[in-house]
Amino acid sequence: VDRTEVIRSCVNPTYSKVFTLDFYFEEVQRLRFELYDINSSHNGLKEADFLGSVECTLGQIISQRKLSKALVRPGGTVGKVIIT
Repeated sequence: VDRTEVIRSCVNPTYSKVFTLDFYFEEVQRLRFELYDINSSHNGLKEADFLGSVECTLGQIISQRKLSKALVRPGGTVGKVIIT
């Protein structure tokens, strides 16, 4: 859908960008959140390190109001990092 702002040199970033999505009760709307470590002076993902992802549905977020899931690292291993 979109990207958040880039937050540099922060172990526990808090993002301020808001995403507005239409919710359709009768549909399963899958979401995937990807986390990258950007080390270069620009915001491009070509040189960024992919740290992992979290998948859920929009319905899970709406029903739980505060959803926390573990980051799945490349290769399918579950890390200690939690995305809320």
